[in-house]
Amino acid sequence: MIVGYVQGGRFEEALACFSRMQTANVSPNKSTMVSVLSTCGHLGSLELGKLTGSRVSDHGLGSNIHLLICIVSVVKLIRLMSYMIG
Repeated sequence: MIVGYVQGGRFEEALACFSRMQTANVSPNKSTMVSVLSTCGHLGSLELGKLTGSRVSDHGLGSNIHLLICIVSVVKLIRLMSYMIG
């Protein structure tokens, strides 16, 4: 569901769904985490990206190369956006 929201550009809905997952103690898979990290990049939220990145390790997904690349990409994108804004 989260992947679909992100693909459709409905980032706020994706985050709301992820939040409900966390509240219900449902562990995300790697596709969910990549989608949530992508959402952080699209929204330009470094803090949310950092928080989501820390959850990657919390859920035992820290060794997944796709997620690690996504984390780096999100941080780079947000820093670039911050630089461009001022």
